[in-house]
Formats: sequence, C-alpha cells, structure tokens
Amino acid sequence: MSAPADVSLRGSEEQPPRARTGSDVLPYVAALTGFAVLLDAWPAQAPLTVGALVVGTLTLAILAFARLLAAARGSVREESEATAKNLEARFLALAQHSSDVITILDERGIVTFVSPAVATVLGYEPSRLVGTRLTSLLHADDVETAELFLAEISQSPEPPATSSRPVHQSEWRIAHANGDWIPVVTVGTNRLLDPMVRGLVLNTRDVTEENALKQQYRHQSFSDPLTDLANRSLFLYQVGHALTRAVRLQQPVSVIVLDLDNFKTVNDSLGHAVGDQLIIEASRRLARCVRDSDLVARLGGDEFAILMEDSTRVDDANVVADRIALALAKPFTLNGKDVFVSASIGIAGTTGGESADELVRNADVAMYVAKTRGKGERVFFEPAMHAAALERLVVEADLRTAIEREEFLLHFQPIVQLDSGEIVGAEALVRWACRNRGIVPPSLFIPIAEETGLIVLIGRWVLRRACQTAREWEEERGKPMRISVNLSSRQLREPGIVDDVRDALRDSGLDPQYLVLELTESMLMHDTDLSVARLTALKQLGVSLAIDDFGTGYSSLSYLQRYPIDILKIDRSFVEVIDQRGDGPVLASAIVALADSLRMSTVAEGIETEAQRAALRQLGCELGQGYLFAPPLDAAAFYRLLLARGARSCPPLRWHRKLGAAA
Repeated sequence: MSAPADVSLRGSEEQPPRARTGSDVLPYVAALTGFAVLLDAWPAQAPLTVGALVVGTLTLAILAFARLLAAARGSVREESEATAKNLEARFLALAQHSSDVITILDERGIVTFVSPAVATVLGYEPSRLVGTRLTSLLHADDVETAELFLAEISQSPEPPATSSRPVHQSEWRIAHANGDWIPVVTVGTNRLLDPMVRGLVLNTRDVTEENALKQQYRHQSFSDPLTDLANRSLFLYQVGHALTRAVRLQQPVSVIVLDLDNFKTVNDSLGHAVGDQLIIEASRRLARCVRDSDLVARLGGDEFAILMEDSTRVDDANVVADRIALALAKPFTLNGKDVFVSASIGIAGTTGGESADELVRNADVAMYVAKTRGKGERVFFEPAMHAAALERLVVEADLRTAIEREEFLLHFQPIVQLDSGEIVGAEALVRWACRNRGIVPPSLFIPIAEETGLIVLIGRWVLRRACQTAREWEEERGKPMRISVNLSSRQLREPGIVDDVRDALRDSGLDPQYLVLELTESMLMHDTDLSVARLTALKQLGVSLAIDDFGTGYSSLSYLQRYPIDILKIDRSFVEVIDQRGDGPVLASAIVALADSLRMSTVAEGIETEAQRAALRQLGCELGQGYLFAPPLDAAAFYRLLLARGARSCPPLRWHRKLGAAA
C-alpha cells in the first residue's frame, strides 16, 4: 500500500521544470490563436463590430486564465497532499523504528496512537492501549504529577511549525504487562492544532538502567568501599541536615568519633589484608551498637564516626560508647590469631550554632585527647580542648624544625648494682631544648612524635648520640659502661632499624655488648614472626635486649620463650609497694622468679627508698635505678657522678641469652 504513495510523492516532487513551463504557456498560446482567428474572420463578417471582436477575444483569454488558475490550484493541492503523505510516512517510519515509545493523546488524555516500541518496552500490543486513559497505567503516587504535566502541555501555546516548540519533561512509573513498575522519562509537545496530529505527542524512554547506574555512582560517591558504611562526605552532609532539624525541633545532636588503638601495629605487622579484615569486622560490631536511626560512617583509616539525633537523654551517647567498648573488648580472630584492640572515643554535642564541620572537629579533638590519656579512654569535648589541639599543631611544626636543627639533648639516669650501689650503666633519655619553649617534657612531644612518625628520626639521633657519649666516657675513664636506649614500636617496624643500630655502633666504636635496647611488652604483641625476626637480627649484632615496664602489658610465657630477651625491667608500680605488707611484694617476686627460670637478668625501676632496695635485694634482683640513686642528669653532671661512683669494671649480666636459647 505504501509503494504507490511513494511513487506519487516522488512524481510530484521530481517533475521536470521544463515540462511545467510548457504547460504554463499553453493557455497564452490558445488565447492568441483565438484572437488571430477572429481577426481573420472580421473582414468576411462585416456586421461583426470591433467591440464584439474584443469581447470575444477577452472571453477566450479569461477562459484560458481560469483554466490555468484551476490547474495551478490542483497542482498545489496535489503537492500539499503529497507532502503530507510524505511527512506522515516519515513519522510512521520513525515511530516504527524508534526504541522509545511514541504516544499521541487527545485533549482528554486518551491514547489515540502508540508506537510498536511499546511491546518491547512495556510488553503491551499497541492496539490494546489505543482508547485507554494514560493515567490508568501510572503508579498511584505519580498520577497527580502526570496530570499536571499533561495540563501544562495542553496550556502551552503552539508556535508555528517553522519555529521551535516548547518541550516539557517529567518522570514517573508506568505499569509493565508483567506487573513491574518501570521508571520512565517522558518528553511532551503540544500538537493539538497540527491537522496531521491533533494531539499531545509524548516520547517515553525507559530509564531503569540509567537510574541503576546513577544509584551505583551515588553509592560509590557516598559509601566507603571497604565497609559499605557512609563515607566522610555523606556523614558531613547528614550532620548538616541533622543540625538544621535540631534547630527546628529543639533536640540535641551528638557526634561520636573513635579510633582503634594499636591498629597501626596490626596493619604493619600482620599485613594490610589482615588490617582490612579488622576494619570490616569492627564496622560490623559498631553497627550493632547503635540505634536504627543513628548513622555509622568510616572517616578513613581506622577512624569511625557515629551521628546521633533525636536523643531524649543527654547520656545516650555515653550509653553507645559503653556498648562499643564491650563489643571491641572481645578478641578479633584474624588468620587464626586472636587480636585485641580497644578504641579511643571522643564525644561532642550541640551547644548552639555549630556547623557540621565544627561538630565533627570537636568530637575528633576529644578523641585525640582520649588517645593521649591511654588506651580505651573516652572524652567529652570541652571548648578548652580546641585551643589545645591548635597548640598540638604548633608543637608538631616546631618539632619538625627541631629535628632539622638538632635541638635535642640526652639526660642519663644511672643503673646501679643493688648490693654495692656502683654505677654499671645508664638509661639515655631524650629531652627537647626548644629555642622558643625551653625544655619541653617528653610527655608532651613523644606522643606527637609517635603519631606523626617523627619518632623514627628522633630515635635514630638518640641512638647515635648515646653510643658516641658512652664510647667517649669509656675512653676518658678507661672503663666501659652499658648504655640503654629505648626503641619505639615505630622504630622496630622500620625495615632499616638493624642498619641504624649497626651504623651507630660502627661510627661510635662502641662494643655491641655494652648497648642495651629497651622495648615495651605491647610492641611484641602483634606479628610475633616479624618481631622475632627483627629482634634476632638485632641480637646477631651482639647487643642486649630488655623489656621495659614489664608486668604492665600482655606478655605470656610463650612469647618470652620465643624472643631473645636478656633483661626484664620491673615496672615502678610494683616496686613502690614492695616494702608494704600484704600482696605488695608478690608480683615483683614472681617477676624475679620468672626471669631466673628463663635465664634473664632483672632491673628494678623507680627505687626511691632504702626499704625498697633491701626488699629487692632479698628477692634476688641484681640491678636497679631510681631517685634513691640519682634523677636523670645531663651529660656533664652524670659523668661527674660516674667518676665518683662508677664501677671499676663493667660486670657482665648474670644471664645473657644466646640465640639458640630463645628459639
């Protein structure tokens, strides 16, 4: 049926211009011919007047022009009809092959035409939808939107076909033949005055996949990829909304920020994969500690945050913090190993006028204060903490400058034989002589150095200076002395720690047997394989190893048997009660007995009275340090004391474990 129409359209459009010109002049030829005939007949017909001749000629001309006008109108009509048929054919072809659903509605919203794509997109045969009302197919919640949309199109003036037409767009859900709701975007134009259409033309596109991609991108933008919790961006956004609602409802908003203690040790020692497992499991436990209305987010690394709104009690955040502490107290089993972590928790609540950034920052500041007070602590934000946080940033900046300028010095506290009181060694303690602050106490800058990693550079300087000083005293006195240097957990995890110790010994010329490296128990808790390997490598250099503050950590007999440790230093908390009645001496006695059984030497810390010294001697402890003998002294003062009370020789440790004994 379409072929003849196409042929006729092409015939009308492609008619040669010359043929049309010939047909256009034929009426003029006919009129002139008639006029010539009349002139020829005029002499023969004398009665025929000139007027009659003119009338006849004009009549012939008028008839010819009338015929021409009729032919022209017919040609225009045929061309218009052909053009209309051509446009209709093109429209039908577009509708036939378009992947979008094209629908025409009358002014009442009744479907008068729908393209075949409706079968693919919505599962309906086109004939089934013709005569139905469009809104009957829409989701009940979207009907009002659609009606307003159609009314807006209907009321929109339709400009001439040659100008741009106003386009309207809306989104709704439409019923699929299988019962599903399909999200679609519909673009509509007003063609009510178009004689070919006489309706509202809707172009409908299925956006299911598009919406799914948008949702995926939105999820990726606002979710933490490891834990699937909210990320920092989403958390700050939600805190902002919560603060807006809080002003309107007059309800408090609280933010909890927490950081896992010792996560850095776990991550570095057991590997990043195990660290990720710890983060995932911790996030699951946190999610079980909050209400359904609370939001849990991972801000980055091992730092989490919780948003609490609509709280009716001031201590609701404290209740959640209690749950978190209990949840994290249970061991995490990672790669067959039990790992224990706690959390430092900071809590901040609204007092009026805070922004989202300020409220989260306040909780973060409180968390850092909690971290400086020890593991598993919680702190509520106070305004003075903000000033302290700013001061911390200043201290960190000054500390970096101090490393460049070497603004550090060493103090030394003597280690003596308890029976004779003679000095056989010293513990090197770093001090910061800041140009602007004076002497900065270690309790202020050491935690900052640990957190920032600057402790590695500081520790390397301490190690080299301590070895140099001990060697200088040995050359001046002619007698050696043991020097003890503390290693931080960050230093032990550094791959270059063995080279640092080797270089310090080589450059100073100090015999390795006179260097003691002190570590804490907590440093040995994670990744025992790595710790054993590092300590074994250090031991092979010929140095001695000591566990500082023994008894306050989590060491077990199995750990002590694996590590090549030579010395246990009894923590001052056990020494200060050793001369008291009751259970005071029990723990100190147990540590001395344990050291003897494992063939280790003991050093008691914090001895302040003769009674404590006597009790330790009775238990069999051989070495000690504390204010009873001397406080930490600068190098010059210590050397004077060493000349007066130094041992004539440096006796070897009673026990010095061999590498084979530690394995």
